[in-house]
Amino acid sequence: ANDFQLSDMLTGYAALELNDVTEVGFWITSRRDSWGHALTFTKFLACDKPSLYGDHTELKSLISECHNLVEELINNSGIGDGHAQYPEEAKNIFQTAIKSAQETDNNDQAKQTDLDAAVFALNEAKEIFIASENVVDYTSLATVIKTSEELYNSTESGTDTGQYPEQVRTVFREAIESAKAVYALPHLTTAEVDRAVTDLTAAMELYKNSCYTAIAGGSLLPITLYPNPVKDVLYVETEDGIPVSIEILSANGALMKKNKHTRQVDLSSIPNGFYIVRIVTNKENRVYNILKE
Repeated sequence: ANDFQLSDMLTGYAALELNDVTEVGFWITSRRDSWGHALTFTKFLACDKPSLYGDHTELKSLISECHNLVEELINNSGIGDGHAQYPEEAKNIFQTAIKSAQETDNNDQAKQTDLDAAVFALNEAKEIFIASENVVDYTSLATVIKTSEELYNSTESGTDTGQYPEQVRTVFREAIESAKAVYALPHLTTAEVDRAVTDLTAAMELYKNSCYTAIAGGSLLPITLYPNPVKDVLYVETEDGIPVSIEILSANGALMKKNKHTRQVDLSSIPNGFYIVRIVTNKENRVYNILKE
């Protein structure tokens, strides 16, 4: 082959093997190239040549890591609004970032600068996602549980002054156990913690107010409630006939009715069931149990 044929041959070979290697033009610009040049060019084509496209290794590894992170959280109830969970919105944003990185990785002709930028962006998205983890403060619930248990353990049931009605004491114990069960849950939301604190605090206040007490300088007066069971009107009789304050509370401590300066209360509007009646006179505070039917 003459120089012209050789040049044409090498031009075609270069186009086939090195589509984007512009340096190849150096070897074929002159039709006066010698066989020595042709030999050198052939060796150039045969050797390992640096790619014009970027290395996808780091990006692929990071995409896989991020995919695994999201899958693990989904499989282990790690997505939600509770403690130690990640918000659904944060997960969606993170997955969008993963998808964007995947599109760059799918581009076989992506340059190294594009790949590096994709790695940087995905690492940043991962850090933001990890920082979005919900942290719920259980301290207030732990405190009210501790206070309630101390109160319960330092008191006793009975009908003497300073003692507590057995039914109210049972309700208080159940409220404490319910709060402890809530506290043990792994992914509580702030609203759930607040609700548990409110419920146990109410039960504790009911318990405190149910204590049999006598006002200093006074003496306990006979108090009679009738009828019991009651269908509509409940009457309260005291020895001196002085009107009293009557409070009707549900078994969980909710105030259902309250009458002041009276000796009766109409219960016809409340559902049937067991209730706690708290009677407050000018001398004492008493608690009774009644059945509405």
